Amino acid sequence: MFDNVRKAYLGYAEFFFDTVRRFQTVDHPDGSRGIYWFGGPDQSGGQLGKSMNAMLRWVGTADEPLSGGMLDNGFDIVSDQRFHKYGVVGDFREFTVEGRKHFVSSSWYNPYGEPAAMLVSNAMPASGYSAAAPVVYQIVMKYTDYDPDPVGGHGAKMAANAFYGDYLYFGSYHQGTSGAYDKIMHKYCDEEQIESLCKLSEYDYEDIEAHREFMMKTWRAASVFRIRREDLLAVDTPSRDKVELLYGKEADWVFTPTRSKQGANYDGYHFVKEKNGLGQKPLFGDEGFGHQGMVYTFTFVEHDGKLFLGSWNATAGLFDMFDHTDPEFWTHRALYFFGLPVPLSPFGQTAVKENNPAYFLYQSIIEDAKTNGYTLEEARKGWLMVFEDTDSPAAKFKDGFGNFCNNGVRNYAKVDGELYLGTTSWCNLGKDSGLEYYKYEGANR
Repeated sequence: MFDNVRKAYLGYAEFFFDTVRRFQTVDHPDGSRGIYWFGGPDQSGGQLGKSMNAMLRWVGTADEPLSGGMLDNGFDIVSDQRFHKYGVVGDFREFTVEGRKHFVSSSWYNPYGEPAAMLVSNAMPASGYSAAAPVVYQIVMKYTDYDPDPVGGHGAKMAANAFYGDYLYFGSYHQGTSGAYDKIMHKYCDEEQIESLCKLSEYDYEDIEAHREFMMKTWRAASVFRIRREDLLAVDTPSRDKVELLYGKEADWVFTPTRSKQGANYDGYHFVKEKNGLGQKPLFGDEGFGHQGMVYTFTFVEHDGKLFLGSWNATAGLFDMFDHTDPEFWTHRALYFFGLPVPLSPFGQTAVKENNPAYFLYQSIIEDAKTNGYTLEEARKGWLMVFEDTDSPAAKFKDGFGNFCNNGVRNYAKVDGELYLGTTSWCNLGKDSGLEYYKYEGANR
């Protein structure tokens, strides 16, 4: 914790969550203010995903900011037991209907509970949510209401959201092979022991094309949706009747286990293409804006009459790994370690190219670029998209801000009416590495 006036460090508190997301200051109906945030379970990046899920509120004071509260560190848990079944909230907004304030929140999947979902809260009490008057969430839409694969769909996350015009815009997040790939592999290899599937996880060099098919047909890039503000409280209305698909797939592949004999265990599999659960063709375009590496709707922000969408490109560093045409190739922008799925080696790349999910994806991006009309230089960067109005598709506003190390637009801040954007970087070496910050000037298009 920091004192923003004196620019002083005040101390810290430890918590028991796998991941912590989004702090926000909220004005309560009675005029008071509160700081809320979320902590919860996560399975990505090797996390076990076993922590509880909670919404918290700061209840400390300026003099003793890290004292008091039910956790004895200045914080109260202000969600009840029912919130434990959801995943951690990645982003949330407040909105008002008929004079009553609510939260709408995008949750990740819970490894032991509900899939990713958009959630809406009960009406906010006059002085805000508290341990005595907790927030209670209901589901507006599950990601599995859209994705036709019920197992793979459980590995997705809901990401950023923002109000624009009469709508709430929101998108999805798919963290590489720790999403659908791992979910399906766990259920049908670890639990059901389908031999032909289990072989793929062992990088069997005789089944490269089968592994490629499994990787690419379970892969998902970011989808973008919207819902009218007036429908956010319509929790009993089916998603297909209130949610509009803007970017995504009209139909997608579903992993389908097979049995050779009636009543026998599963002994094989194939993929079947099925229409999405919303029964809609995307209004504006393909998932990931036609780029399979754009897997995360990192941030949404309304500004200057526009809606900005910052994406994250999970494949940016693959070009440095697999494209060796650069004469300065051995002066890398990133340092990788041997033993990881894609090790760099001065002795050649044959081994890591032959049967590697990352290489399959890299090849797919090259094909995407040819098909969808963008350059490989653009394909290496994170994209900042902009909606000029609610009737038109998003246009690519910036790609990497001129720096190929910038693989995403992670966050924003508004200061004195000005919009500032912060990037992520896949580079950790060289003059182009590291996070960068940009100010929107309106005329810089």
